[in-house]
Amino acid sequence: MPLMTEIPENWREPAARMVTSLRGLDRVLVAAHVNPDGDALGSMSALGWLLKDMGKEFVLYSPSGVPDYLSFLPLPCTLLTSLERLPFEPQALVLLDCGEPHRLGDDLAAALEGRFAGTAIVNIDHHLGSDGMGTVDNWIEPAAAATAQLAAYVCLAAGLRPEGPLGESLALGLVTDTGGFLHGSTTAAVFRLAALLSDSGCDIHKLREKLDNNWSPARMALWARLMQRVEISCDGRAALALARLEDLRQCGALKEDLVGLVEQ
Repeated sequence: MPLMTEIPENWREPAARMVTSLRGLDRVLVAAHVNPDGDALGSMSALGWLLKDMGKEFVLYSPSGVPDYLSFLPLPCTLLTSLERLPFEPQALVLLDCGEPHRLGDDLAAALEGRFAGTAIVNIDHHLGSDGMGTVDNWIEPAAAATAQLAAYVCLAAGLRPEGPLGESLALGLVTDTGGFLHGSTTAAVFRLAALLSDSGCDIHKLREKLDNNWSPARMALWARLMQRVEISCDGRAALALARLEDLRQCGALKEDLVGLVEQ
């Protein structure tokens, strides 16, 4: 498979293994951590496009819904916010960008112990501190810059070129979790993947514009307030800005409006 050569050699086997595991699933619920950021939503969307290409029945689930600032992303299906409104009873779960049940939200975490106990689970994540929640398969790779990077390799291993909405989903995760390719996790492999996405038609510059140029007045007011509150300590090595719920209420902001503040 020509696209396999786009995957770093040491990650080709787990990527191919994930494809085999996913092909064995159907009636799949795809979820990530609550209050999804760009990597969580992008990875969910990408796996949805892959499952759709495989002819699988699936749903995307997040109890907190799609954040307003990411609403531009074209999803493969409607994202559901309630486990009580599923079009089918899931036979499998694909859990992304999350290695601990409690980060999935109260309802899904409880369902893992009850309603979905014994359900086949595939888990893909890049965070430290977990061996994975999968009962069928896990790919936990802390060396990856984003879960979307791993999702991209799974799609490539399945022979799916990262074009159109799939490419935009993968680029969203890659761009947001690398801080726009600024974080130390931005390796040569990340740049090679970004180049492949660009060659496949993804306009990364336009994606950055969608992320950076859609700030609400509430978000700007919140950031202005918190920036004024920054305290520097430890000879400039640490910065603290306390964000209170009252700040969000007074600015008319949402929790998602805090995304990116820590990186800044």
